[in-house]
Amino acid sequence: NTADTSGGGVVNSNSSPTITNCTFHGNTAEVAGGIYNQNSSPTITNCSFTENTAVQGGGMFNVDSSPTVTNCSFTGNTAYAWGGGIYLFNSSPTITNCTFHGNTAKEWGGGIYNFNSSPIMTNCSFTENTAKEWGGGIYNDNSSPTVTNCILWENKTQEIFNEDENSVPTVSYSCIQGGYEGTGNIDADPLFVNAPADLRLSAESPCIDAGTSEGAPERDMVETLRPWGADVDMGAYEYIPGSTEGEVESVEGEVVLVEGEVALVEGEVVPVEGEVVPVEGEVVPVEGEVAPVEGEVEPVEGEGDGEGDGDAAKDPGCGCGSKNLQGATKDLLADWLLISLSLGVLLSGSVWRRKM
Repeated sequence: NTADTSGGGVVNSNSSPTITNCTFHGNTAEVAGGIYNQNSSPTITNCSFTENTAVQGGGMFNVDSSPTVTNCSFTGNTAYAWGGGIYLFNSSPTITNCTFHGNTAKEWGGGIYNFNSSPIMTNCSFTENTAKEWGGGIYNDNSSPTVTNCILWENKTQEIFNEDENSVPTVSYSCIQGGYEGTGNIDADPLFVNAPADLRLSAESPCIDAGTSEGAPERDMVETLRPWGADVDMGAYEYIPGSTEGEVESVEGEVVLVEGEVALVEGEVVPVEGEVVPVEGEVVPVEGEVAPVEGEVEPVEGEGDGEGDGDAAKDPGCGCGSKNLQGATKDLLADWLLISLSLGVLLSGSVWRRKM
């Protein structure tokens, strides 16, 4: 969409709509490529602003407005002058659980440009935003925003730039590259999973449990409860142990739902070739290493109790194996299923047994 003057996507004048689950992409205007707010305080939730373009306010422009912006992403927006992501003029919005990455201002304020404004920004992540002159992350002119539990990293030039002595931001419990004065602030690589595509925190991030619960949102950008650990994390995403580590490989074949309790089993996982058949019964966790079984895997008829059947159980020389070996094999194959399930992979059948 294109507008000759203001608001390539939406114009709000003396109105306060609720805008939810919307995408503003590739819109163009002289002022506010995505949304233009004048004397308005809309509620904007779960929206994305991508590759919008304007002279001022690539993603959003606010004048005499105080919108509530929650769980939104501003990515790849461009301002040919000021405010690649958001431009604020005499406005004081509340911005929570939002991400700003890859936004560009040809002059000032790659992520956010503040003029005579005092926004409240909580649990936001700014990375790889660019301003040709000043304030790659946040630019303040006669403005004193409140920045809490935020991450500003790899923004060019400067993470936070204050134009004058009247600009005195309150920054606390935030990760600021190069450091910033304030309670609980740190200067350490946040160790994103894969910036800028994935701004979740990896397991070793110093931002985990480093924020403050005071004034923090109850949930993160994807509705995960906060705090998950000892305290609230910095940034838009709350870290859940194990959520960003490792890879799960796909398994070809039929996927069958297995009902019942699944317990985590530690040990090595190895593949078994052959036909897989279901066996009913209780599955219990077993610790230790699981080794492969060589040979043909065939279906076993009957319930099978691990005690052997008929003369085969009485005669060890019949070539059918002992009851102890049958029971051990049943337990071993049950272990394979549990390990597969603990990796999040559902395989065909409930238990693997090898016919002896």
